[in-house]
Amino acid sequence: MNYAKYILLLIFSFLLYNNSNAQNLKSKPINIGYVFIDGEYIEPPYLVSIDDNNILINGIQIGIVSNKPDTNQKEKLKTLPKFNQKEVSGKEILKYINPKTGNLFLSDVVTFYIDNYGEEKAKDSIKNYICSIQNINCDTSKKGIVLYYPEYDKYIPLVWKSLYIKNKQKNDHNINKQDILDYNVSLLNENYILFFSKNTKRFSIYGKKYVYIFFNEILPILSNDDKVQEKEEKINNINKINNINEKIPKEIVQKKIIIHNNLKKRIKKLNKLIN
Repeated sequence: MNYAKYILLLIFSFLLYNNSNAQNLKSKPINIGYVFIDGEYIEPPYLVSIDDNNILINGIQIGIVSNKPDTNQKEKLKTLPKFNQKEVSGKEILKYINPKTGNLFLSDVVTFYIDNYGEEKAKDSIKNYICSIQNINCDTSKKGIVLYYPEYDKYIPLVWKSLYIKNKQKNDHNINKQDILDYNVSLLNENYILFFSKNTKRFSIYGKKYVYIFFNEILPILSNDDKVQEKEEKINNINKINNINEKIPKEIVQKKIIIHNNLKKRIKKLNKLIN
């Protein structure tokens, strides 16, 4: 099976729907992905739930559902956001911030199309827009898109609703909690490592190659007793050698990660699949 299509299958196979008006929601157990909360590895299966306004994984809070709009968002997007492709390359577009709104650029693009044309009519326009960006190879489906970066051997799954909900959670009073649950469930992917902590935004490591490098080269550094500066220097060298631009937040580096036996078994199994 084509690898990109396999990732799409994984993403959409566990988007589980309950009553959207329910106060408390939860997913079915999820056995893929890797989760660390405050430096502690969390063993699967993962159960994502919303209890009142608290977003939880296995009963541990990872965020809140905010019903307060962003006061900096002055008005609804009336024109399609644009960017200079000479200044922002395809591999940078996922993290590019729209200077006019302070939102992720692609979130604004998706929000513009859905708000103005509705979700169903907007899908083709969204696909065409993203696939027209230079240095991006697209593998599309009815429900989403996967971007592939050959230089990093990374497949980046994008889900229309995920990007849309991200903006709506920031700017809208009316938040559908089921959509919030589905978005967080979609993050649990075979080739995703998720870090949550109290003082840092969610940090993720994604892509088969980067996940392999993290577990085999970076995790041993995070689990030793070296000084933080020494750890950062070693990690930076690894990233430089492998052309990795993402910088692991200092808060993660500061906390020693204990490698439990169950995690060792999962890493060993992963290495066999990759090799």
